[in-house]
Amino acid sequence: MAAEEEVEISTDALALLTKIGQEAGLRYASNLITTSQLVSNKRRSKQVEIADVQRSFSLFYDPARSVKFVSESEKRLIGKDGAVDFTVTNGHGETMDLS
Repeated sequence: MAAEEEVEISTDALALLTKIGQEAGLRYASNLITTSQLVSNKRRSKQVEIADVQRSFSLFYDPARSVKFVSESEKRLIGKDGAVDFTVTNGHGETMDLS
């Protein structure tokens, strides 16, 4: 995949991407190649390192982690009547309506 995308990837980063691909799926791993390259470009590096893959992994959830997040946050995000609450509370208890 990395060769097809013309992305230089360190050995450690490639090993991590391989493990992620086995556990979360090849489509997700291939998407991480692209996002990891963007992270490495931001640091002005020509090679994707393991830290770039870890950063992308923390920012972009695979389907299983997305389902888990929504399940854990469901009560906070969706009310008992099925309505979605678009107000966001900051750390000071202030709310902002996003609707």
